[in-house]
Amino acid sequence: MIPFIGWGVYIMGLIESQFNSLNIKMSSWDAFIEALPYFIYPILAVLIVPLIVILKLDFGPMKKAEERSINTGEIYWPESKPLRESILEDDEVSKNSSPIMIWLPILVLIVSLISLLAPKGFPFQSVEGIDFRIALTLSYFFASITLVVLLVIYKIRKLGEAIASYTTGMKKMTDILIILILSWSLGLLLDKLGTANYIVEIINGNIPIAIVPGLIFVVGAGMSFANGTSWGTFAIMLPLAMPLAFQLDIPMAVCIGAVISGGIFGDHCSPISDTTILSSTGAGCDHKDHNKTQIPIALFNGIITFATLLVTSFINFKFSILFAIVFMVLGVFLFNKMKLKTSNN
Repeated sequence: MIPFIGWGVYIMGLIESQFNSLNIKMSSWDAFIEALPYFIYPILAVLIVPLIVILKLDFGPMKKAEERSINTGEIYWPESKPLRESILEDDEVSKNSSPIMIWLPILVLIVSLISLLAPKGFPFQSVEGIDFRIALTLSYFFASITLVVLLVIYKIRKLGEAIASYTTGMKKMTDILIILILSWSLGLLLDKLGTANYIVEIINGNIPIAIVPGLIFVVGAGMSFANGTSWGTFAIMLPLAMPLAFQLDIPMAVCIGAVISGGIFGDHCSPISDTTILSSTGAGCDHKDHNKTQIPIALFNGIITFATLLVTSFINFKFSILFAIVFMVLGVFLFNKMKLKTSNN
């Protein structure tokens, strides 16, 4: 949801490409900001975390795991196979680490980004997507160099080891780049074949226009769950959804939000998603356990997202995200109350 990090810049690049294809005179920055209220699933995914944690309203497999930990003190189920121990158990890292290793690289990133974009009018004027991408790349590089220097100063890594960690991280992006190139290729092929026009002909008069954003979300969610990547889903679905919105006279922002919501849904709960795998690895927990606890929460928010997109289409209410938030809060309380009644019985 943040327009000036990698995700936002990437999405704006895809939007800009479709605007050029459809001959729409609107900046990708403005389109992204206008679509933000319709990033329904990402907003719910962010808000449900403090709701569950602070109010202790776990449900599903996550609640069972929480109760096991409280009642028995056991972190894992007996059959669990943790991917690795938490990095906090590395005595050398724990002993030498300092908060400056978190806030200084972030500060360098923010200052570099603002310094590079300010001459182009940011934040008071819209900035071209390519300028954002260049500024972001340089800012990430400066922040990474800062972190490498801190690793050496605090004697956590030798210079060669720190640089090796940096380059290893770059190598791990290769798979993502391959997926993106193939997704872009498929998206371009769909565009050349006129797939969006064909879908318009099928939908027009046969399917209520109001349910199209909901269908876009469902298709995107299924695609991202199957392939484990939101980035690839965005690259395939935006070239389909945006021409649909343009030709069927559906608010463009709603369809963009539906694509983003669908892509993030699968990325959160697919067992082959890099997000799911990295979460399991970083927490040092069993991958299947993490996935099982994630899916019910993702499905819960996904159903609310689908219902909200239907409501949004029928009433054309820009702030229908408020309905989604209310439904989410009520649903979490309801699930928790039902669990308590079951336990008492």
